[in-house]
Formats: sequence, C-alpha cells, structure tokens
Amino acid sequence: MLNIQDSAEIVIEGSRFGDNVGQGDVVHIAYTGDLLVRDSSVHRAAADAWDIELSKGELRRISVRGSGDDGVDVMGSRLIVTDSTIVGCAGNGLSSGERSEVTLRSSLIANCDTGILAKNHSDVDASKSVIFSAKTGIRVYTRSVRYHGDSHVVGDELFVAATQRPVQRKDKKKDVLDRGSVRLNLPPAGSQQHLLHNVLELSDWSQLAPTFAQGQAPKPAAPPGGLP
Repeated sequence: MLNIQDSAEIVIEGSRFGDNVGQGDVVHIAYTGDLLVRDSSVHRAAADAWDIELSKGELRRISVRGSGDDGVDVMGSRLIVTDSTIVGCAGNGLSSGERSEVTLRSSLIANCDTGILAKNHSDVDASKSVIFSAKTGIRVYTRSVRYHGDSHVVGDELFVAATQRPVQRKDKKKDVLDRGSVRLNLPPAGSQQHLLHNVLELSDWSQLAPTFAQGQAPKPAAPPGGLP
C-alpha cells in the first residue's frame, strides 16, 4: 500500500493503513535513512504490517492489529521500536534478520506465533517489554549462509508470559538469552508503569488477558488531531 525506497528524512505520522488485498506487505521501506514513524497503525494486514529493509530509523508509538505474517519485519537495518503494541500476528511479532540491529523498548507483543525472532547474524536488545500469549516467546536460529554469523538477544526487564515455549535456541545447547534473562510472568504490581498506563492504557496487569484476548485485539486508536 505504501512503498518508500532510496530516500532519507522520511516522517510518517498519525497515519492508518490496513485491509490490503492480496499477499503484499502493507508498508514497505527500503534503502532509507533517518526514518521516523510515530503514532501510526496497521490493522488486518494480508502479510507483513511493517517491512523495513536496509534502512535506519525509529518506530515510535506504532501499533499492529492483526497480520498474516510478521508485525515488524526487519532486514539489514538498524531500528528502534518504542512504546508500541504488536498484536495478532500469524508469524513473528518482531523479526530481526540479515545482519539487523533492533532495539525494543516499553512495548507489548501479544498473540503472535513467535514474539521475537533473531536470525542470520542479527541482534535484538529488548527491555521493559512484555511478550504475552505466544507459541514461542523468543526464537534464535541461523539459516542463511549468505549472512553467516551468530544472532544475539539481550533482555533486561523482559517479561514472557502465557507462552508454550519462552525461549527456543537453534544455535545453542541451552534455551537462554545471550545476556540477561526473561521473567516467566506478567510484571508484578507497581512494575512497568509507563508501559501499563501510557502505552496500553490499562490500570492493572490483570486486564491484559481480557483486553488482548486471542482474536479480540482492540480497534486502533484515532490518530492525533481527532481524525476519523
């Protein structure tokens, strides 16, 4: 639906995309520097919601509400994702591949097949975030010989709850993070208040399950300025 290539200093703000026809990605960005996406959403994507390739930038306060594949698919890029919600993905909530460096902060990934995937010499630094109700919380593997090298996932105050398999490593003997650890529960009372109140707009972590129940992702909020 939106394709940006070979560009710089791109800002996408207060925008909604979704309900695309066919198998294409909703937003595809390649060979772009100084990218900033904020207060924008993709809902009911046929394939990937946000597909970022060979670019550098930040996704701030973005939301995904249903995708046929990945919520945010990153290839060969340096990307920061903050204060965001990625819900209801048939594939990965966040996929970091092909020598990408991704930072995830104060965000929720829920009801996805896999919460975070790191592959093909890529790194993910995740902190103050929650992965909820996924088949696999965090998955790391090496598949491509073209991007040969280890992938790494670092966790700091990273919570993984209601998952069938919190961590799955195809490249190591033990299912552990490279540094830090995952906490196998929702944040305790009084913890992660910014994510809870400001990002998710909830008053208590007990509201997470009914609010983000499988197949019942909330309707995307209206963009700033009261646009319909």
